[in-house]
Amino acid sequence: MNEIADRVRRIITKVLSASEANVAPAAQLVKDLGADSLDGIELLLCLEEEFAVRLTDDQVDAIHTVGDTVAVIEAVSA
Repeated sequence: MNEIADRVRRIITKVLSASEANVAPAAQLVKDLGADSLDGIELLLCLEEEFAVRLTDDQVDAIHTVGDTVAVIEAVSA
């Protein structure tokens, strides 16, 4: 994995108190990792702070899996 993916996985693991082994690219944040709406907000804030970006509503709506999260962050960080 690349640096962005590693940082995103670390944040997801911390915010969702998930096992690092479960934070795979295909893992769904809600279904597989148990995220709720408050977790989503905390995750969004942590990602924006870590990467010094602001995500639009459309970008946030596109995030369903760990892989989606990585892809969105890579796109806005480019």
